[in-house]
Amino acid sequence: MSEDISTKVDEGLSAVRAWIIWTPAALMALYFVFIQTSITVMIPQLEKAFSINMVDIGFLSSSFFISYTILQIPSGLIIDKIGARKILLISVIGLFFSCLIFALSSSFNLSIFSRVLMGIFSAPIFACVFYLAAINFSHKIFPLAVGLTETMTALGGLFSTKFLSISVQRLGWRPTSFICTGLAVVLFILIFLFVKDPKTTNDKTIAIDQIQKKEPFWECFIIVIANKQIWLCSVFAGLIFIPFITFGGLWGVPFIMKAYNLQLESAAGLISILFIGAAVGNVIIPWFSENFNLKKTLMIVCTVLDIIFMLIIIYNPFSSTFAIASVLFLIGFFLSAYTIPFIIVKKIVPKKATGTGMAFINAVCGGIGTIIYQPLIGWLLHFFAVPSSSTGKSIITIESYQNALVIIPISLVIAIVVVCMIDKSHFQKA
Repeated sequence: MSEDISTKVDEGLSAVRAWIIWTPAALMALYFVFIQTSITVMIPQLEKAFSINMVDIGFLSSSFFISYTILQIPSGLIIDKIGARKILLISVIGLFFSCLIFALSSSFNLSIFSRVLMGIFSAPIFACVFYLAAINFSHKIFPLAVGLTETMTALGGLFSTKFLSISVQRLGWRPTSFICTGLAVVLFILIFLFVKDPKTTNDKTIAIDQIQKKEPFWECFIIVIANKQIWLCSVFAGLIFIPFITFGGLWGVPFIMKAYNLQLESAAGLISILFIGAAVGNVIIPWFSENFNLKKTLMIVCTVLDIIFMLIIIYNPFSSTFAIASVLFLIGFFLSAYTIPFIIVKKIVPKKATGTGMAFINAVCGGIGTIIYQPLIGWLLHFFAVPSSSTGKSIITIESYQNALVIIPISLVIAIVVVCMIDKSHFQKA
């Protein structure tokens, strides 16, 4: 009896240690999205500061993810070999200097350079968080950890749109960027104090770590990219994530300002509702999909509903702010189905390739929306702009936004097709 009690106590302490290790890393995910989406509330001021147009804004935002996506797989490979602690510390130091350079940028080219640096040092963050979750948590807890990790990303977008918009309006984009820089110092302290590599937690993970070190460096990479099912899961995640990263993360605020004739702070407040919806959905949907074995059903239903709500928000402007907020909340809630493929991939990849698998799906998930869709929508806005006879400059109208943003629901239709191509065995409970 006493041995059973002792075992339960040890298991409880082990679970507490796992959450303590994971939490500062998850806060890095929040910070990552916080600085990545900060551009959306700075658009008018950046246009004036650097004399740029919407195409340039799209490129400035997506430049963050060019380096980020390229380095995802190398980051995962390194994490599988040396763990997460050192990499997270290097990342947060790099982000400190990157944000500082952006705040001090005197030219558009220097701001692009700083955003590329941000992408480089952000590259390992999500892989580290998912790696720590996959190693330290059981199959039952992992979906919850995935959901909470993605909730952190939603909160990052929420804080960025809700609070940075106030800071940008009252202080300007440069002081606001200095605030982002200072937050990196706080994160460095938390990671230094609490994040530990899995090999230091228990005997089981030591054995896993020793096995990993004996494997050829590129074996994990080959295991991941050669698996068609991982590709399909990653593409679905990337397509359904597009409303979050392109609408919520960049073009939603200026669209809401134009469509509903609102000021920056009010428009940013409405877009923040999308992130609140994602924060709620990221906890509920992955847990529900795993415990009730409804992965495929939820992936399809959530995507269909997001198509409907995106079309409503784009083509049927409301007079009621409550109606707008409600639709944005539902868009955020249902796009949370992008977390389900992470659970599936964790089940597919062997433990020695956990970091690489998580890095790969995260690269595709973020890369589709940022590298392709953010600049594409910027180009489409410029293409559909209406020439002004009085000024000679092109004017971006509500119709310009509608014609450009329609590619989001079209992409969600493709996501449904991708779901149907995933092997049904992967939808079974882990």
